[in-house]
Amino acid sequence: GLKGLTALGFGLDDYRLMFDLKSEDESKKILDCHAGASAFSAQWSALGRSVVACDPWYQAKDLEKTLHEARVWLQQKIGQDPQHLGLSVPAESFLKEHEANIDTFLRDFNIGVASGRYQTDALPNLSFKDGAFDIALV
Repeated sequence: GLKGLTALGFGLDDYRLMFDLKSEDESKKILDCHAGASAFSAQWSALGRSVVACDPWYQAKDLEKTLHEARVWLQQKIGQDPQHLGLSVPAESFLKEHEANIDTFLRDFNIGVASGRYQTDALPNLSFKDGAFDIALV
């Protein structure tokens, strides 16, 4: 099920707003903790920037099935109460953007795992060396 999935469908634009990322952060090594099914890692690395996304959820047996369940859940929540998430855009636009970001995550996931960009680490016990990252997004 959805147990353990904490982030769903966020992308680069969302991250810029949520974490106040600036142009000077583009050269820094970023650790995205509990990244979930966000497109940020794919999008940030496609721009030639350094990022590692970590989430224990990445070891789930069937990521696509879990994401399908999450999409249905999100659509139901927004359908029942469009103001539930305090959206600043129409619900349809929000869902469309998040669907696209989830698809970006899924296309990138195996490539990112192979390159070490997606890891199953979790706070508070991370396996990375001290100083390995300039910024931690939590």
